Amino acid sequence: MESVEVLVAHIQGLSRSPDEVSHLHSLLKQSEDALRSHASRLAPFLSQLDPSIHTLGYLFLLEAYSSGSISGEEASGFLLTVVEFINSCSAEQIQLAPEKFISVCKSFKDQVMQLGVPMQGIAPLWMAVRKLQTSTEQLTTLHSDYLLLCLLAKCYKAGLSILDDDIFEVDHPRDHFLYCYYGGMINIGLKRFEKALACLHNVVTAPMTTLNAICVEAYKKYILVSLILNGQVPSFPKYTSSAAHRNLKNYTQMKFDGDEEAIEGKGSPTTLPPMPVAQAHIYLARILVNLIHMHLSPYQPCMSACHSPMLALKLPSTSSHTHRPCLSPSRPCLKAFVDLPCLRLCLIGLVEVRDFPKNLVNIPYVDLANFYASGKFSELEACIQTNQEKFLSDSNLGLVKQVLSSLYKRNIQRLTQTYLTLSLQDIANVAQLNNPKEAEMHVLQMIQDGEIFATINQKDGMVSFHEDPEQYKSCRMTEHIDFSIQRLMALSKKLSSLDDNLSCDPQYLSKVGKERQKFDFDEFDSVSHKFM
Repeated sequence: MESVEVLVAHIQGLSRSPDEVSHLHSLLKQSEDALRSHASRLAPFLSQLDPSIHTLGYLFLLEAYSSGSISGEEASGFLLTVVEFINSCSAEQIQLAPEKFISVCKSFKDQVMQLGVPMQGIAPLWMAVRKLQTSTEQLTTLHSDYLLLCLLAKCYKAGLSILDDDIFEVDHPRDHFLYCYYGGMINIGLKRFEKALACLHNVVTAPMTTLNAICVEAYKKYILVSLILNGQVPSFPKYTSSAAHRNLKNYTQMKFDGDEEAIEGKGSPTTLPPMPVAQAHIYLARILVNLIHMHLSPYQPCMSACHSPMLALKLPSTSSHTHRPCLSPSRPCLKAFVDLPCLRLCLIGLVEVRDFPKNLVNIPYVDLANFYASGKFSELEACIQTNQEKFLSDSNLGLVKQVLSSLYKRNIQRLTQTYLTLSLQDIANVAQLNNPKEAEMHVLQMIQDGEIFATINQKDGMVSFHEDPEQYKSCRMTEHIDFSIQRLMALSKKLSSLDDNLSCDPQYLSKVGKERQKFDFDEFDSVSHKFM
């Protein structure tokens, strides 16, 4: 404890000038082990320091204290201490040890979540984000923590204060994935589906070498939001990473025509439905994975797999090919016979699709998109009922229900492209609504939301559809267009600056040098030529 007292004295005496703070920083780094060994007894020493003056020293002591176990009785006091420190600390001194500041803030976030009071952490973490940032264009590790608290507290509008910033600097790739994923969820909560789709799009198309769980969950929501907003799921853009493009396609692989018949053994075990070779590999890999599921799963009764044609394999015993039983000592009741040539092709297919079990997981989302495209409400509702447990386990059931309700609007919007006037009864029939009154409610809501332009004649129950009345001549629209132009000009300058910096980056130049022989010399940037 004497060493801690001496260190506190150094903190009090070396926190005035930048040179003193720099010297103090080196002393504090040398004392980290000593501070951690006395973590549980550091609280009294914090009261001897002023966080606004002794920010750096206070931060080291507070970080060491938060690294130890904090009891329930100490939790409230710890939260108050951190809040006071965040509000009064010096941003300049924080920049000397940002990792310590991040550690303290994450401990604070964990405590408010454990206590079930995420709302109490929103304002302090917002201040922490602003003090940690060198500019509003920087994405810090604390951004995602702040958005998570906004989600848990359901204070979605609070998250917009940092979501509306233009981000050009990212500390760590994982921060980008979580920031955009949580940002998409917040915008979904506010029903800002266009913004939500942009955030989720940034997750799905971000550079990556391997597919991660955040991207997978984001893609599920990306499908649902795309259906709500546009009525269809767009294809991957060219700049999508090959890892995401390949694996997400496999992840959402649909059942091929004839799958169920072949898997249930209604045809020859070595006869495939007509399909390309690559699809045949995938198809056969599915059979192999189903066998592995039945063969190795220690908890699922063997016969329960037969309830679904996708999880059962019944090959006819009359085949002229050689079969061998696929038995397990722990599963003696399992008797699946595998055709050896078929097994070889299965192995080829398994290599082809790599992590194949993901194919089975996301089929409900692809099916949902297909039924939505058909425009048939009954089929879409049946698909949702069939896969309700899957959507619920993914925490997407609420969003799926919004997809269902958006189909009514989509069907009504299609009518505006064909008819000038239509009765409420006809709208109810075409949109598959129960009665004209329900159709009127949907039309009125869509008029209020600006999704269609129409008037309803209450006398005869006729709906007249109109063109967009906006003539782009109002002062408000002129200001909006001018603001958009200014924003695009600023963005263009920023992109030019980023392009110049990238052209001078050593890693980029090294990659360009290796690929130089593949292209003509004139195809390279003029900036790059200076450094090659």
